[in-house]
Amino acid sequence: MKLECCNISFQYENNNIILDNVNLSMESGEVVGLLGPSGYAKSTLGKILAGHIKPHQGKVILDENPIKKTGFQPVQMIYQHPEQAVNPKWRMEKLMRS
Repeated sequence: MKLECCNISFQYENNNIILDNVNLSMESGEVVGLLGPSGYAKSTLGKILAGHIKPHQGKVILDENPIKKTGFQPVQMIYQHPEQAVNPKWRMEKLMRS
């Protein structure tokens, strides 16, 4: 499977554009991480890829077909809970004692 976003742009009401012509392509089994401070549209992009919100411009394509507008969405989000996050630099021993 291949997931693509093509020229995605988005803005919330009364705000500046937070995503401007974003392009991204991911293959099945590929691990992709988005890094950035709070408020830099990482979750918004995930919601667009999962079909939870619609971009103002551009499209999301799964296996060369646009994602469905309603019904089951094959792309899902898994939210990270900050209180359950761990430092990836810690050794397993320290994680187990936390």
